[in-house]
Amino acid sequence: MANPQLSSKVARAKLNQLRLTYEQRTHARNQVRPDPTPQLPPPEQLLIPLSPAVKQIFDHLRFRIDQDRQRLFQATATATAETTPSAAPPNLVGETIPPALRGLAQHIMGQKTLATEPVLSSNSPHVNRPVLAFLQEELAHLSEMQQGRPTTPAALLMKLRQATLAYGEGRTTDTITLLKNALNGDPHHQGILACLSQVLYGLAATGTPTALPEAREYAQRSMIASEKQRPPRLELYQYLGAVTERAFSEDRCLEWLRSSNLLNTQVLQGAEGLLANHGLGLRAWGLLATIQPSLWDDHELQHLENLVSHVIGGGALYLHWLRPLLLQRITASKVPNDHATTIEELIGTSWQAYDVINRYFTNFPLAQTQYVWLVKIRYLNTLAQLVPNISFDLTLCNIALDAQGWQDHAYPHREAQSLLGDSSINYWRLWAQSLSSSKDQRKSHLFPTEEAYLDADFIGEANTVLESLREIELSHVKSELWEDLKPWLTRWQPEHLLSTATGSSQPRNRFAPSLTFFNNLYRKWQEPTVQSYLMGDVVAEVAKRGGFASWSEALAALEGAFRLLDDPVHGTIAGQKRALKEAKKQNPAKFANKFLNLETPSGNTMMYSLLPLSLCGAIFAAFTLSDNLSQAIGISLALVGVCGVLFINMAKD
Repeated sequence: MANPQLSSKVARAKLNQLRLTYEQRTHARNQVRPDPTPQLPPPEQLLIPLSPAVKQIFDHLRFRIDQDRQRLFQATATATAETTPSAAPPNLVGETIPPALRGLAQHIMGQKTLATEPVLSSNSPHVNRPVLAFLQEELAHLSEMQQGRPTTPAALLMKLRQATLAYGEGRTTDTITLLKNALNGDPHHQGILACLSQVLYGLAATGTPTALPEAREYAQRSMIASEKQRPPRLELYQYLGAVTERAFSEDRCLEWLRSSNLLNTQVLQGAEGLLANHGLGLRAWGLLATIQPSLWDDHELQHLENLVSHVIGGGALYLHWLRPLLLQRITASKVPNDHATTIEELIGTSWQAYDVINRYFTNFPLAQTQYVWLVKIRYLNTLAQLVPNISFDLTLCNIALDAQGWQDHAYPHREAQSLLGDSSINYWRLWAQSLSSSKDQRKSHLFPTEEAYLDADFIGEANTVLESLREIELSHVKSELWEDLKPWLTRWQPEHLLSTATGSSQPRNRFAPSLTFFNNLYRKWQEPTVQSYLMGDVVAEVAKRGGFASWSEALAALEGAFRLLDDPVHGTIAGQKRALKEAKKQNPAKFANKFLNLETPSGNTMMYSLLPLSLCGAIFAAFTLSDNLSQAIGISLALVGVCGVLFINMAKD
């Protein structure tokens, strides 16, 4: 085994060098003033990368919206290149979708498009199948409502049933007559108005343009707000009218979007975000994305600003569907628009905050190490394990930029609480507060990635010092007596080591983080209190937990351990001696013949080496200086006796 004294000197030298390096770096950090928030570049120069996974989701949803507006043309030969739907939707495979997106993906994959396939097929070549499907769906809806609290007269319901059967047989004229007769009894029945408009739109799509004005009239009437109609159903009629009209007139579609409640973000500002009301609001914004931005006015831009600011997922929708269009508008317009400028500032400010975090966050989790040492390193390592390489647009799918909205129950909410041991932590709330476009709401300290990454540079050196401490301490342990002596040995705690290094009676309060969030984690990860008979094990356990507030605290704990290691009163050897004496008092039968012969090189161990040499020297001097042989022999025997007594006493100790 290497000389313990030499090993201790080397370990202390490494500890001092580590402390010096840390102090120099801390001083340098404090000298550098943080740069003010950099100015945003012009919108067209602000490049924000989009992730393929999120693009896949929005592309799939775009396909569904295209199906909605093209459905009346699917069975005709009059479809234009613009209105011909793709042969198949974009691939949307669950296994390739990040966990943080699966809720949105499952909603889209399970989402109903506007009915395009009738429940009972018709063999008539003159039937527009999507129109027949909608008539059947509306009939089923009204019949279901009738079973609960009847709101539709039985005669009206019978006429709708007859109209649906007539349309399935290809008798379009009879269908229109039956639906108009049904309206005589209730001129404002929005379900019948919607059905009638769809039949007439179907005629217009198959080459009867004279039916278009009447179809528009009934569609517009079906979208008028009414106390008799539940909001979700009314929004369906509003979306149905707007998306159908989009295949005929871009201007009129935009006009109806404005007059309806579909672009009003108030209904989207709850916990469901974009998925509120079965995603109809989301599809309405997708419909707006098919309209050229030169037609937009302050109405759309005001709602868009609210969408980006206050709706969970609104920022992601903007990036994937609307930002390219808004940039076209900004570039083409000679007169700046305040709303457009504000929207770009909101998203740009959030992107800059994300970029600062992500620059170092991508390096987490750190390479596997037994010890993470610091609270912030453990915290960031844990978060990075939940959603690795999280992209900006993926983050925006789960938060609102005003820091007031986030996915309460979305993955990895529960996982973050479990791994961090704190039920109050919400992963997406952390991101919402970190990326908020509001300076007053933004809490950049929640992701101290640069600071933690630089601190991680010390882990290797700290591990080396810790292992040296543990090796030296074990070399001072009398292994054959250690277990038996434990009842009388000192059980060390972190406070003992820190108090020795700092002289403070409450050292952990001295090192506790000033920020409440990290202070809570710091206190929580101290429980249960670390205790061990070996000081090196105490430091190791706290380092495994990531329980040190800073390197200042970790280095103080190591310093305290080294000071106590050879302490004549509290040190490892002194503690064993004291424990053995107490053991002999309480259980002399077991410990009477037990002895400790562990000493540091500067103590009894050195005496064992020096005594024989000293004895030989003294005997040589006795024979040289004595007047006769008998006197020299007497002196020599006396010296041998004294040395024997010393050896016996050292062995007892």
